Amino acid sequence: MAHVCPDTSSDPIAGMRLKELFLALPSPDAVQIFKYGDRTLYPDDLFDVTSVDELSQLDGTYVRPQISITLCLDDEPTDIKPEVDPSGTSNVESAANRTEDTKARDLHAEAYTTYATANASYQQSPGHQFPYITINSGRRSVHEQARLYEAYLRYLVLGGAPANPANKPGQSKHEYGLAIDVVRGNDESRLSNALAAAGWTATVPDEGWHFEATSIPSWASIESAIQTTVTPLSDQYASFLSDHFHITKRHQDDMPHYVSEKNRVAQLERSIRAEEAALRLRAAELQRRDAYLRTELGSMQLEQQQINELVRRYNTMIFDRCPNGNTFEQCTHDDLKRQWLIEKNNLAQTISSRSAALNARKSSYEQGRIEYGSDLSQFRQDKLVYDRRAQDLIRQNNQLAQEKGRLDRMLDRARQKRLDATTKLADVAAAVRRI
Repeated sequence: MAHVCPDTSSDPIAGMRLKELFLALPSPDAVQIFKYGDRTLYPDDLFDVTSVDELSQLDGTYVRPQISITLCLDDEPTDIKPEVDPSGTSNVESAANRTEDTKARDLHAEAYTTYATANASYQQSPGHQFPYITINSGRRSVHEQARLYEAYLRYLVLGGAPANPANKPGQSKHEYGLAIDVVRGNDESRLSNALAAAGWTATVPDEGWHFEATSIPSWASIESAIQTTVTPLSDQYASFLSDHFHITKRHQDDMPHYVSEKNRVAQLERSIRAEEAALRLRAAELQRRDAYLRTELGSMQLEQQQINELVRRYNTMIFDRCPNGNTFEQCTHDDLKRQWLIEKNNLAQTISSRSAALNARKSSYEQGRIEYGSDLSQFRQDKLVYDRRAQDLIRQNNQLAQEKGRLDRMLDRARQKRLDATTKLADVAAAVRRI
């Protein structure tokens, strides 16, 4: 897959044709990143060209002479800077005629000299595999180094996709054009001998592809400048970034417990709310029963008064119906006496039946009052339990709010550390440019 920068592909100024440039590259389909001046453009910034055939259709499109197009081979960038004479004719040599890696020109001038010496020695060695010493990674920007270091640090702290060890930005000799990573193939011995003889040193035991130009005259002064002006800034950047990842890790580690507790408390709250609704219903029912019992008591008291009045009437009944004013025993009017007795008996029966009914109501009332008292006592106990659980829920919600605040503050600190690292990285880049 090739990616073409839209900022340049439509610029019709005199320059080098894309077709000519890409066909001169060793692997056109490997193009992944473009450099526009000092700016690096990644695939998301570009539009896709799926084949060299499509590139060949862009005959009318030109590239600005100052544009640097970057190739990615084995995930490491290599720059090709076309040279254009005033007539607009390209001086880029074909891949078949190239005698050195184009990335070598981006190295520090003294490092390039030692590369050229090593390259000539290698090319003169019998049976060498490659036409020249191929550089997989040469000069690297501070931001590219920061991307590698961040990926490595992220892997160390947060895990995830493995990443190769990487120096802190500003502390890699790649950033000063003093280091190269070479493609070894089956020619490691010839390459190592040629590079070592020219003054290149394999400084990382586990990375046989990595060499540094330790023999150049300005090595010591550059090394001193790095240690004096860059390393302190780089260490501060790395500290900020490390803090960012470690705080993020603690946040990630603590979040599952917080979410679990939040879900548990939410379930508890739903249970307590259901219990509260049930208590409200029970309270309403108890109020209804209490009102009924009070009404019933008042009704029975009134009934008792009425029965008492009937008893008084019964006890004070006097036969006063004899026309001659005689008593019940002396009266000779049997029909009047019979009628009076019937009325008295009816009153006695009324008193008896109403008293029996009242006694039944009293018994039912007493039973209802006992049951009401028992239910009210149980309700009060349940209400006390509910109140304790409701208070505990408030306490747990407060704890959750505090925990969320702690996690939010932790996330804010992680973001601030990231911002601090970004700011410090700009200082690192400025210090590197001054060396």
